[in-house]
Amino acid sequence: MHALFFWLTNIAILKGLFALERAKKRGIFEIIYDDVLVFYKSFSVFSAIYEKYCPKYICLFYFLPREAIRGAFGFVVSKNSKVPIFRGFFFEPNRMKVGIQGTIGSNHHKVARELYGEAVACVECTSFSALAEGLVKGTFDEAVMAIENSIAGAILPNYNLIYSNGFQILSEYYLSISHNLMALKGQGLEHIKRVESHPMALLQCATYFEDKAITLVEADDTASVARRIADEHLEGVAAIAPVEAASLFGLKILAHDIQTLTSNATRFVRLRRSSDTQEATNERVNKASLRFVTGHKRGSLATILNVMSDCNLNLTKIQSLPIIETPWKYAFFVDVTFEEVSAFEKASSALNIMADSFTVLGLYTNQLKTTEL
Repeated sequence: MHALFFWLTNIAILKGLFALERAKKRGIFEIIYDDVLVFYKSFSVFSAIYEKYCPKYICLFYFLPREAIRGAFGFVVSKNSKVPIFRGFFFEPNRMKVGIQGTIGSNHHKVARELYGEAVACVECTSFSALAEGLVKGTFDEAVMAIENSIAGAILPNYNLIYSNGFQILSEYYLSISHNLMALKGQGLEHIKRVESHPMALLQCATYFEDKAITLVEADDTASVARRIADEHLEGVAAIAPVEAASLFGLKILAHDIQTLTSNATRFVRLRRSSDTQEATNERVNKASLRFVTGHKRGSLATILNVMSDCNLNLTKIQSLPIIETPWKYAFFVDVTFEEVSAFEKASSALNIMADSFTVLGLYTNQLKTTEL
Protein backbone atom coordinates (compact mmCIF):
# COMPACT_ATOMS: atom_id res chain seq x y z
CA MET A 1 0.00 0.00 0.00
CA HIS A 2 2.83 2.37 0.87
CA ALA A 3 4.62 1.54 -2.37
CA LEU A 4 1.45 2.20 -4.38
CA PHE A 5 0.97 5.54 -2.65
CA PHE A 6 4.64 6.38 -3.28
CA TRP A 7 4.37 5.77 -7.03
CA LEU A 8 1.02 7.53 -7.34
CA THR A 9 2.50 10.52 -5.54
CA ASN A 10 5.51 10.62 -7.85
CA ILE A 11 3.24 10.46 -10.89
CA ALA A 12 1.35 13.46 -9.46
CA ILE A 13 4.66 15.27 -8.96
CA LEU A 14 5.67 14.65 -12.58
CA LYS A 15 2.28 15.94 -13.77
CA GLY A 16 2.81 19.01 -11.61
CA LEU A 17 6.25 19.66 -13.03
CA PHE A 18 5.02 19.40 -16.62
CA ALA A 19 2.19 21.80 -15.77
CA LEU A 20 4.75 24.06 -14.09
CA GLU A 21 6.83 24.23 -17.26
CA ARG A 22 3.76 25.08 -19.36
CA ALA A 23 2.68 27.72 -16.86
CA LYS A 24 6.15 29.24 -16.76
CA LYS A 25 6.26 29.61 -20.54
CA ARG A 26 2.92 31.39 -20.52
CA GLY A 27 3.96 33.65 -17.65
CA ILE A 28 0.83 32.77 -15.73
CA PHE A 29 2.21 31.94 -12.29
CA GLU A 30 4.26 34.21 -10.11
CA ILE A 31 6.52 34.05 -7.06
CA ILE A 32 4.74 33.89 -3.76
CA TYR A 33 5.61 32.93 -0.23
CA ASP A 34 9.12 32.06 0.97
CA ASP A 35 9.89 28.37 0.39
CA VAL A 36 6.35 27.26 -0.43
CA LEU A 37 6.78 26.82 -4.13
CA VAL A 38 4.10 24.69 -5.72
CA PHE A 39 0.56 23.90 -4.66
CA TYR A 40 -1.04 21.03 -6.53
CA LYS A 41 -4.68 19.94 -6.24
CA SER A 42 -5.68 16.29 -6.37
CA PHE A 43 -9.31 15.45 -7.05
CA SER A 44 -9.10 12.08 -5.28
CA VAL A 45 -6.77 12.49 -2.27
CA PHE A 46 -7.19 15.43 0.11
CA SER A 47 -5.13 14.64 3.17
CA ALA A 48 -1.68 13.34 2.18
CA ILE A 49 1.27 15.68 1.93
CA TYR A 50 4.39 14.70 0.06
CA GLU A 51 7.59 16.66 -0.27
CA LYS A 52 10.25 16.02 -2.89
CA TYR A 53 13.40 17.85 -3.95
CA CYS A 54 14.56 17.80 -7.53
CA PRO A 55 17.57 19.48 -9.28
CA LYS A 56 15.74 22.39 -10.88
CA TYR A 57 12.81 23.13 -8.58
CA ILE A 58 11.95 22.59 -4.97
CA CYS A 59 8.35 21.40 -4.87
CA LEU A 60 5.89 21.06 -2.02
CA PHE A 61 2.61 19.40 -3.00
CA TYR A 62 -0.53 19.79 -0.96
CA PHE A 63 -3.37 17.37 -1.66
CA LEU A 64 -6.07 19.68 -0.36
CA PRO A 65 -9.39 21.01 -1.64
CA ARG A 66 -9.20 24.23 -3.61
CA GLU A 67 -11.08 26.07 -0.85
CA ALA A 68 -8.59 24.91 1.79
CA ILE A 69 -5.67 26.18 -0.27
CA ARG A 70 -7.46 29.50 -0.73
CA GLY A 71 -8.05 29.81 3.00
CA ALA A 72 -4.49 28.98 3.92
CA PHE A 73 -2.62 30.94 1.27
CA GLY A 74 -5.07 33.58 0.09
CA PHE A 75 -4.94 32.90 -3.64
CA VAL A 76 -5.51 30.08 -6.07
CA VAL A 77 -5.40 30.52 -9.83
CA SER A 78 -8.89 30.47 -11.31
CA LYS A 79 -10.42 27.22 -12.52
CA ASN A 80 -10.93 29.06 -15.79
CA SER A 81 -7.20 29.62 -16.25
CA LYS A 82 -5.17 28.17 -19.09
CA VAL A 83 -3.68 25.34 -17.01
CA PRO A 84 -6.73 23.58 -15.51
CA ILE A 85 -4.85 20.72 -13.78
CA PHE A 86 -2.42 22.97 -11.93
CA ARG A 87 -3.24 25.71 -9.47
CA GLY A 88 -0.80 27.75 -7.45
CA PHE A 89 2.59 29.33 -7.57
CA PHE A 90 6.14 28.37 -8.36
CA PHE A 91 9.52 29.66 -7.35
CA GLU A 92 12.71 29.18 -9.31
CA PRO A 93 15.85 29.68 -7.19
CA ASN A 94 17.92 32.80 -7.96
CA ARG A 95 15.05 34.30 -9.96
CA MET A 96 14.69 38.05 -9.51
CA LYS A 97 11.69 39.07 -7.42
CA VAL A 98 9.90 42.36 -8.09
CA GLY A 99 7.15 43.82 -5.93
CA ILE A 100 3.99 45.22 -7.52
CA GLN A 101 0.92 46.92 -6.10
CA GLY A 102 -2.12 44.85 -7.00
CA THR A 103 -2.32 41.43 -8.61
CA ILE A 104 -1.15 39.69 -11.74
CA GLY A 105 -3.03 41.10 -14.72
CA SER A 106 -2.85 44.63 -13.32
CA ASN A 107 -1.05 47.58 -14.91
CA HIS A 108 1.75 47.22 -12.36
CA HIS A 109 2.18 43.61 -13.46
CA LYS A 110 2.23 44.67 -17.11
CA VAL A 111 4.89 47.32 -16.48
CA ALA A 112 7.02 44.86 -14.48
CA ARG A 113 7.02 42.45 -17.40
CA GLU A 114 7.90 45.26 -19.80
CA LEU A 115 10.82 46.39 -17.64
CA TYR A 116 12.20 43.03 -16.53
CA GLY A 117 10.93 40.59 -19.16
CA GLU A 118 8.21 37.98 -19.07
CA ALA A 119 10.22 35.67 -16.80
CA VAL A 120 10.16 38.15 -13.91
CA ALA A 121 8.70 36.87 -10.65
CA CYS A 122 6.19 39.35 -9.26
CA VAL A 123 5.20 39.54 -5.60
CA GLU A 124 1.71 40.95 -5.10
CA CYS A 125 1.16 43.70 -2.50
CA THR A 126 -2.25 44.91 -1.39
CA SER A 127 -1.26 48.57 -1.08
CA PHE A 128 1.56 51.00 -1.81
CA SER A 129 2.47 50.99 1.88
CA ALA A 130 2.75 47.19 1.81
CA LEU A 131 4.87 47.49 -1.34
CA ALA A 132 7.27 49.87 0.41
CA GLU A 133 7.40 47.66 3.49
CA GLY A 134 8.23 44.61 1.40
CA LEU A 135 11.08 46.39 -0.33
CA VAL A 136 12.48 47.60 2.99
CA LYS A 137 12.37 44.09 4.46
CA GLY A 138 13.97 42.54 1.37
CA THR A 139 10.93 40.42 0.49
CA PHE A 140 11.80 41.26 -3.12
CA ASP A 141 14.77 42.79 -4.91
CA GLU A 142 13.10 45.78 -6.58
CA ALA A 143 9.65 47.33 -6.88
CA VAL A 144 7.49 49.01 -9.50
CA MET A 145 5.37 51.92 -8.25
CA ALA A 146 2.92 54.24 -10.01
CA ILE A 147 3.80 57.86 -9.29
CA GLU A 148 1.43 59.99 -11.38
CA ASN A 149 -1.30 59.92 -14.00
CA SER A 150 -1.70 62.34 -16.91
CA ILE A 151 -5.35 62.95 -15.97
CA ALA A 152 -5.56 62.47 -12.20
CA GLY A 153 -2.17 64.00 -11.40
CA ALA A 154 0.41 62.93 -8.83
CA ILE A 155 -0.08 60.08 -6.36
CA LEU A 156 1.11 62.25 -3.50
CA PRO A 157 1.64 59.66 -0.72
CA ASN A 158 4.04 57.71 -2.93
CA TYR A 159 6.51 60.59 -3.02
CA ASN A 160 6.83 60.41 0.74
CA LEU A 161 7.11 56.62 0.65
CA ILE A 162 10.08 56.90 -1.71
CA TYR A 163 11.83 59.56 0.38
CA SER A 164 11.05 58.31 3.89
CA ASN A 165 12.17 54.75 3.11
CA GLY A 166 15.36 55.85 1.35
CA PHE A 167 14.47 54.30 -2.00
CA GLN A 168 16.40 55.01 -5.19
CA ILE A 169 14.61 55.63 -8.49
CA LEU A 170 16.40 53.56 -11.14
CA SER A 171 14.22 54.32 -14.15
CA GLU A 172 10.77 55.42 -15.27
CA TYR A 173 8.14 53.98 -17.60
CA TYR A 174 5.08 55.59 -19.18
CA LEU A 175 2.16 53.23 -19.80
CA SER A 176 -0.81 54.14 -21.98
CA ILE A 177 -3.86 53.12 -19.96
CA SER A 178 -6.54 50.95 -21.55
CA HIS A 179 -9.68 50.22 -19.53
CA ASN A 180 -11.72 47.21 -20.66
CA LEU A 181 -15.02 45.83 -19.41
CA MET A 182 -14.90 42.07 -18.77
CA ALA A 183 -17.11 39.37 -17.30
CA LEU A 184 -17.64 35.60 -17.33
CA LYS A 185 -17.85 33.89 -20.67
CA GLY A 186 -21.47 33.58 -21.73
CA GLN A 187 -22.36 36.92 -20.16
CA GLY A 188 -23.36 39.92 -22.27
CA LEU A 189 -23.59 43.59 -21.43
CA GLU A 190 -27.34 43.11 -20.90
CA HIS A 191 -26.62 40.71 -18.02
CA ILE A 192 -24.38 43.10 -16.08
CA LYS A 193 -25.91 44.73 -13.01
CA ARG A 194 -22.76 45.74 -11.14
CA VAL A 195 -19.27 46.85 -12.18
CA GLU A 196 -16.40 46.82 -9.69
CA SER A 197 -12.96 48.36 -10.10
CA HIS A 198 -10.41 50.75 -8.66
CA PRO A 199 -11.92 54.21 -7.95
CA MET A 200 -9.62 55.84 -10.51
CA ALA A 201 -10.70 53.41 -13.23
CA LEU A 202 -14.37 54.03 -12.43
CA LEU A 203 -13.81 57.79 -12.58
CA GLN A 204 -11.99 57.60 -15.91
CA CYS A 205 -14.78 55.48 -17.43
CA ALA A 206 -17.76 57.32 -15.91
CA THR A 207 -19.04 58.66 -19.25
CA TYR A 208 -19.40 55.14 -20.66
CA PHE A 209 -21.86 54.18 -17.90
CA GLU A 210 -23.98 57.36 -17.91
CA ASP A 211 -26.78 55.81 -19.99
CA LYS A 212 -26.60 52.33 -18.44
CA ALA A 213 -28.50 50.98 -15.43
CA ILE A 214 -25.37 49.59 -13.82
CA THR A 215 -24.18 50.11 -10.24
CA LEU A 216 -20.53 51.15 -9.92
CA VAL A 217 -18.69 49.77 -6.88
CA GLU A 218 -15.19 50.76 -5.75
CA ALA A 219 -12.57 48.06 -5.15
CA ASP A 220 -8.89 47.96 -4.16
CA ASP A 221 -7.57 46.94 -7.56
CA THR A 222 -8.60 46.36 -11.17
CA ALA A 223 -7.26 42.88 -11.89
CA SER A 224 -8.17 41.50 -8.45
CA VAL A 225 -11.85 42.00 -9.29
CA ALA A 226 -11.37 40.11 -12.55
CA ARG A 227 -9.74 37.26 -10.64
CA ARG A 228 -12.55 37.17 -8.07
CA ILE A 229 -15.19 37.07 -10.78
CA ALA A 230 -13.48 34.03 -12.29
CA ASP A 231 -12.72 32.30 -8.97
CA GLU A 232 -16.22 32.75 -7.54
CA HIS A 233 -18.02 32.49 -10.89
CA LEU A 234 -19.86 35.76 -10.26
CA GLU A 235 -22.67 36.30 -12.75
CA GLY A 236 -24.03 39.78 -13.41
CA VAL A 237 -20.75 41.35 -12.25
CA ALA A 238 -18.12 42.90 -14.51
CA ALA A 239 -14.64 44.30 -13.93
CA ILE A 240 -12.73 47.18 -15.49
CA ALA A 241 -9.20 45.94 -16.04
CA PRO A 242 -6.38 45.53 -18.59
CA VAL A 243 -6.76 43.06 -21.44
CA GLU A 244 -4.13 40.84 -19.80
CA ALA A 245 -6.47 40.19 -16.86
CA ALA A 246 -9.14 38.77 -19.16
CA SER A 247 -6.59 36.48 -20.76
CA LEU A 248 -5.13 35.28 -17.46
CA PHE A 249 -8.45 34.59 -15.75
CA GLY A 250 -10.45 33.33 -18.71
CA LEU A 251 -12.94 36.21 -18.92
CA LYS A 252 -14.77 37.66 -21.90
CA ILE A 253 -14.18 41.29 -22.87
CA LEU A 254 -17.52 43.03 -23.32
CA ALA A 255 -16.11 46.39 -24.41
CA HIS A 256 -12.59 47.62 -25.23
CA ASP A 257 -11.10 51.01 -24.30
CA ILE A 258 -14.07 52.43 -22.41
CA GLN A 259 -12.07 55.29 -20.85
CA THR A 260 -13.43 58.77 -21.54
CA LEU A 261 -10.09 60.18 -22.71
CA THR A 262 -7.80 58.13 -24.92
CA SER A 263 -4.71 60.20 -24.06
CA ASN A 264 -4.42 58.65 -20.62
CA ALA A 265 -1.03 57.52 -19.35
CA THR A 266 0.48 56.61 -16.00
CA ARG A 267 4.09 57.11 -15.03
CA PHE A 268 5.75 54.28 -13.10
CA VAL A 269 9.13 54.24 -11.41
CA ARG A 270 11.45 51.33 -10.73
CA LEU A 271 12.72 51.35 -7.15
CA ARG A 272 15.54 49.79 -5.18
CA ARG A 273 16.85 50.25 -1.66
CA SER A 274 19.55 52.94 -1.65
CA SER A 275 21.85 50.61 0.27
CA ASP A 276 21.88 48.14 -2.63
CA THR A 277 24.49 48.46 -5.36
CA GLN A 278 23.07 49.73 -8.66
CA GLU A 279 24.09 47.79 -11.74
CA ALA A 280 26.10 49.57 -14.43
CA THR A 281 24.11 50.85 -17.40
CA ASN A 282 24.96 52.19 -20.82
CA GLU A 283 21.85 54.36 -20.93
CA ARG A 284 22.29 58.10 -20.98
CA VAL A 285 21.45 59.83 -17.70
CA ASN A 286 19.50 63.03 -18.41
CA LYS A 287 16.78 63.24 -15.78
CA ALA A 288 16.72 63.52 -11.99
CA SER A 289 14.12 63.42 -9.23
CA LEU A 290 14.89 65.66 -6.26
CA ARG A 291 13.49 66.62 -2.87
CA PHE A 292 14.41 69.81 -1.05
CA VAL A 293 13.19 71.99 1.78
CA THR A 294 13.60 75.77 1.82
CA GLY A 295 13.70 78.18 4.71
CA HIS A 296 10.88 80.55 5.65
CA LYS A 297 12.43 83.49 3.83
CA ARG A 298 11.10 85.64 1.02
CA GLY A 299 12.24 84.42 -2.36
CA SER A 300 13.92 81.24 -1.05
CA LEU A 301 12.10 78.98 -3.53
CA ALA A 302 12.65 81.43 -6.39
CA THR A 303 16.37 81.53 -5.63
CA ILE A 304 16.66 77.75 -5.89
CA LEU A 305 14.68 77.68 -9.13
CA ASN A 306 16.95 80.38 -10.54
CA VAL A 307 20.00 78.23 -9.75
CA MET A 308 18.42 75.34 -11.67
CA SER A 309 17.78 77.63 -14.61
CA ASP A 310 21.29 79.12 -14.54
CA CYS A 311 22.72 75.56 -14.64
CA ASN A 312 20.57 74.71 -17.67
CA LEU A 313 18.24 72.35 -15.82
CA ASN A 314 14.72 72.13 -17.25
CA LEU A 315 12.07 71.90 -14.54
CA THR A 316 9.44 69.37 -15.75
CA LYS A 317 7.52 68.90 -12.51
CA ILE A 318 7.22 70.52 -9.08
CA GLN A 319 5.06 69.24 -6.25
CA SER A 320 4.86 70.46 -2.66
CA LEU A 321 3.97 68.23 0.28
CA PRO A 322 3.58 69.23 3.93
CA ILE A 323 6.20 67.99 6.39
CA ILE A 324 4.00 66.29 8.98
CA GLU A 325 6.51 66.66 11.80
CA THR A 326 6.80 70.42 11.18
CA PRO A 327 3.41 72.15 10.71
CA TRP A 328 3.22 74.72 7.90
CA LYS A 329 6.55 73.70 6.44
CA TYR A 330 6.69 72.06 3.02
CA ALA A 331 9.02 69.83 1.05
CA PHE A 332 9.30 70.22 -2.71
CA PHE A 333 9.58 67.23 -5.03
CA VAL A 334 10.83 68.18 -8.49
CA ASP A 335 11.88 66.49 -11.71
CA VAL A 336 14.50 68.09 -13.91
CA THR A 337 16.01 67.18 -17.27
CA PHE A 338 19.43 68.21 -18.57
CA GLU A 339 21.80 67.69 -21.47
CA GLU A 340 25.02 67.19 -19.52
CA VAL A 341 25.50 65.40 -16.19
CA SER A 342 28.12 68.01 -15.28
CA ALA A 343 25.40 70.70 -15.35
CA PHE A 344 23.32 68.69 -12.90
CA GLU A 345 26.30 68.08 -10.63
CA LYS A 346 27.05 71.82 -10.57
CA ALA A 347 23.45 72.62 -9.61
CA SER A 348 23.41 69.87 -6.97
CA SER A 349 26.49 71.26 -5.27
CA ALA A 350 24.85 74.69 -4.98
CA LEU A 351 21.45 73.37 -3.89
CA ASN A 352 22.99 71.18 -1.22
CA ILE A 353 24.32 74.36 0.40
CA MET A 354 21.32 76.64 -0.21
CA ALA A 355 18.46 74.32 0.80
CA ASP A 356 17.66 73.34 4.38
CA SER A 357 17.52 69.74 3.13
CA PHE A 358 18.43 68.36 -0.29
CA THR A 359 18.12 64.75 -1.56
CA VAL A 360 18.63 63.18 -4.97
CA LEU A 361 15.96 60.48 -5.24
CA GLY A 362 17.23 59.16 -8.55
CA LEU A 363 19.25 59.75 -11.71
CA TYR A 364 17.98 57.99 -14.82
CA THR A 365 17.00 58.29 -18.49
CA ASN A 366 14.09 60.50 -19.52
CA GLN A 367 11.56 58.19 -21.21
CA LEU A 368 8.77 60.65 -21.96
CA LYS A 369 10.05 61.93 -25.29
CA THR A 370 10.74 58.40 -26.59
CA THR A 371 7.47 56.78 -25.53
CA GLU A 372 4.26 57.04 -27.49
CA LEU A 373 1.37 57.86 -25.20
